[in-house]
Amino acid sequence: MTNDDVAMSMAAHGYGLFAQSSPALFFSNAVWGHIVSTIPSIGGILGYSLATLAVLLISGSTLLYFCLQRGLGIALTMALFVLIMLRPTLFPQFTINAGLLSISALLLLRLFLESGNRIQLVAAVALACGGYFIRNLEFYIVVLIALPLFDWKAILRRNDCRWALFVLLGLCVAGFFLDSHTYSEHGWKAYNALNPVRAMFTDYGAGAHLKQHLGIATQYGYTANDIDLVSNWFFIDPLVADPIKLGQMLRDLGPIPAAKSTLANAWQGITTLAHPSLLPLTVAAVSMFVIIPSIRVSICWALFLAAILTFGLLGRPGALRVYIPLLSLLVIAPLLCSVPAQMRRLAALMVCTACAYINSDQTVHISVSYTRSAADMQKSLAHFPTDPVSIWGGVFPFEAVYPVLHIPPHNLSFKLAGLGVTTLAPTGYAHSTHLGNKSLLTRLLSKDGLPMIAHEPRLALLSLYCKERQRGTLSILASQAHGSVIINVVRCVQDSAASLPTQAQLPHH
Repeated sequence: MTNDDVAMSMAAHGYGLFAQSSPALFFSNAVWGHIVSTIPSIGGILGYSLATLAVLLISGSTLLYFCLQRGLGIALTMALFVLIMLRPTLFPQFTINAGLLSISALLLLRLFLESGNRIQLVAAVALACGGYFIRNLEFYIVVLIALPLFDWKAILRRNDCRWALFVLLGLCVAGFFLDSHTYSEHGWKAYNALNPVRAMFTDYGAGAHLKQHLGIATQYGYTANDIDLVSNWFFIDPLVADPIKLGQMLRDLGPIPAAKSTLANAWQGITTLAHPSLLPLTVAAVSMFVIIPSIRVSICWALFLAAILTFGLLGRPGALRVYIPLLSLLVIAPLLCSVPAQMRRLAALMVCTACAYINSDQTVHISVSYTRSAADMQKSLAHFPTDPVSIWGGVFPFEAVYPVLHIPPHNLSFKLAGLGVTTLAPTGYAHSTHLGNKSLLTRLLSKDGLPMIAHEPRLALLSLYCKERQRGTLSILASQAHGSVIINVVRCVQDSAASLPTQAQLPHH
């Protein structure tokens, strides 16, 4: 569904963006990294993909098991299964997987409380750990919204439940410390120093506010273009991506005031519920609440709406991968509270079947179309170079080039130096150790230039960088087209007599 999973698969198995395998997956816990990196390739399917599919299989099986154990009937069970599991299966995404595993743990907990079968409790703890290790933030929000669905006082009075909670917390804490240890090694020092402060620029708009107070930036030797570079993930020059100076500027700037768009972002978070990819789930969740009303579920809805409003206020509205598990939980939530009577069950069946049909028709159509375009994209990259190529911004079709199943062997030989969150990772091709001890900046200044895939606005930023920081001119030595992917060999010519390239000299795609 996004390039995040592609990047983490690359990190786990050492290809593409990464020169060697590592359990440091950036967004998932290192425990999950150790698990997926040790799974061997089977039939050309990499371990990360196998683990992803296994999570989907477990989540789907748990949903079927819960519905049948609750006596919901085959028809309603299959409608719920298709509605909830089809899109995550055709377009896997680790945040969604974490949410589905967390929901599966809650389903098994409900069955255990009714049956007393401790195997269900053990399985619930295992799946909860899986959700935490894959994406702890999604695990937290799923658990938070599900809290009203259970009588926690009664649960904590049970000795076996207390032990289960103790084991779960212990495993999560152990995973936290293992993850911290993984990133505490010396090679991660530069990454750890920059990552917290860069998030303020790349994720939360600190750069735009700082540009309104350029006097602060000037005191530290920064220009407006430097701020734009950091905000656009340009970290190859340590004089620009200086965590100490960036942090000092933020401290001098003080608290970032709420932007005019803050309320608009919050409202966007609400309106995203009508997104075509979410609408079937939204309609099903609302309908299930109306058909099987419950005070507990109404509190869940209140928490859900508060959460997505908060995401918007923080500047991160409309993340479909976050919403999908939460809406899936709200679809199932009424069934966690009670088993509906026959007439209510019939109404639920009609709604869920209709939503499942609409969701299936839409998702399968997108999947077929996407598969065809991905095949065309892979053909166009048949002669893509195997020497390192830098990628700046969302310009490379990672999801198409590296599908979940059967990645073309030639594609595995690509060496991609990413300008982004992985730039300072010691295991990545952007790191100078894996470029013959020549950093990307050194290559940019060298006579041979730096092969780069980037859109024109970022090349314009790079051009101004050459002028301001290197007293030179950005020159495009050569261009090579692979379908819609354009590789430009760029060089920052340090010649004061040279002039900057005009708009006409920059490539137009």
